[in-house]
Amino acid sequence: MSSLTAFNLFIRQCLLYPLASPFLPAPADVRKDLSYANGSKIGTLVGGGLPRTGQITPVADYDDGYYQAGNPIVPRFIDNGNGTITDRGTNKQWVKQPELIIPGATGVHSSNQIQVYQGYWYNETTYAKADAVRESDGTYWICAVAHTSAAEPTTFAEDRTAHPTYWRETIWIENGNWPNKTMFTFAGGLAACEGLEYAGHTDWRLPNIIELLSLYNFGKSSEPAIYEDYFPEGGGVWLSSTAAGDNFGMDVLLLQYKQIGYGGVIITSGGLSTTKYVRPIRD
Repeated sequence: MSSLTAFNLFIRQCLLYPLASPFLPAPADVRKDLSYANGSKIGTLVGGGLPRTGQITPVADYDDGYYQAGNPIVPRFIDNGNGTITDRGTNKQWVKQPELIIPGATGVHSSNQIQVYQGYWYNETTYAKADAVRESDGTYWICAVAHTSAAEPTTFAEDRTAHPTYWRETIWIENGNWPNKTMFTFAGGLAACEGLEYAGHTDWRLPNIIELLSLYNFGKSSEPAIYEDYFPEGGGVWLSSTAAGDNFGMDVLLLQYKQIGYGGVIITSGGLSTTKYVRPIRD
């Protein structure tokens, strides 16, 4: 290790562990952080490696609950307050609640999430930013500019034509069924995530099987077995991973975890035209 690298590492550790004495963490943690100080990647993975499973109660000595192996970073999840969750255990970012997405560039509302559902659009009604309304055809629209709709025009389509910047359509609410999430075909889910502009980012995508399973909390005894404090809904979702050798997509259903052989994760493959939920991810 060069003297310059050692100095840079020392400064990094002082910043990461300012309350530790004598300013540096344990030697094992220093070695784990060296890959960030000595390379091109700068990150915040304290300990590195795969995240813990969430199982904390052992069934037998030396099982997962006994060792609780994995990245011990706490807190693991950070609610960014803009509709996204950062997983510090994997350095991935997720959409918190897809059904509340305000698509497009930021600036409508600081949370980037729908605030109030107003039902059907009506003329002579005051709408605030991030209000959602329903069109007669079952589509949903989000108010991007606070305003009071005029007495004329008398239809929502006419209002959107007269004021094209006032409203943004969302595909993330199931047609005519507020507040349910939209279910997509495999191709539709890939396209929806790939084309999403949200929270200032355009590099969203559909997660693969390993990424999605990283949200599974093996310590829970009730459905859905996901970290609900940060992801307040579960359900079967599409994966970008496909069943090997077949023209099938894969989805995962996060059920409750009990003991080996009971409940747990159900991974299935199905026709690409079947519909499932999606949960966008970005690196």
